Amino acid sequence: MFNIFSNSRFKKISIWIFIIIMLFSFSSCKKDEFGDNVDSSQKVTLVADSFENGKKVVTVKNGEYYRFPEATKDHYELLCWNYDGKEVKNSEIWNIRADVTLTPKWTPKIYSLSYNLNGGYQSKKMIGYTIESDTFTLITPQRNGYLFVGWNGTDVNGVERIVRVESGSFGNRSYTANWREVITEGIQYEIIGEEAVVIGFYSSDKEIKDEIILENYEYEGKVYPVTAIIDCAFADMGEFAKTLYIPSSIKNIGENAFFNTNINIQNN
Repeated sequence: MFNIFSNSRFKKISIWIFIIIMLFSFSSCKKDEFGDNVDSSQKVTLVADSFENGKKVVTVKNGEYYRFPEATKDHYELLCWNYDGKEVKNSEIWNIRADVTLTPKWTPKIYSLSYNLNGGYQSKKMIGYTIESDTFTLITPQRNGYLFVGWNGTDVNGVERIVRVESGSFGNRSYTANWREVITEGIQYEIIGEEAVVIGFYSSDKEIKDEIILENYEYEGKVYPVTAIIDCAFADMGEFAKTLYIPSSIKNIGENAFFNTNINIQNN
């Protein structure tokens, strides 16, 4: 009987076919040091509003190193990515070996508050806030020999004594203090036509007065009836006097005339 294996040429061909098959088998299932197929791929799903349709899917080859990207959100900064209870910094590099889905963790962006006090000072002040901060009011500054008139600056129309920054506001803000020089200590008045209005109180000492009495205002030999206390006239003065007596001629008192001020008001 004829034996095909006796043919040396056929033997050589068979050996080469066997070698090619084995090489193909090894190349089609290459493994890395972890025993994973290096030719497979994984999906990295990033869930964030800044991506189209709310997510971004990236295909990464198995074992490939991947740097997590930045994501954006108005008025917030990306703190990290969350994955299966773990926090991954956006600049961190991962060796991806399985499909993963990550969600961002945000922190509110801090905006600055800057002041030009024009020679004045504040006992304390806020220097920053976020879009999540509660509504707050700028603290009234003090200046020896001057009466605080008000602030001008971001979102302020003209000059205002009380400036509130509402919760949900954003952006860097700057404010400038405006002053009026005090000629005499005590109640400060302004003449409007034939009447006078109370615009504030100034004292160079910090002693708490027992009482302060508002009376008609006399200026250059003429007496003007006091008819109003303007808005914020005594704002942010704490306890500067125990009792304030006001005359019956006063018909109008500003809504925030005594904002953040502790005083007993009596009719005179």
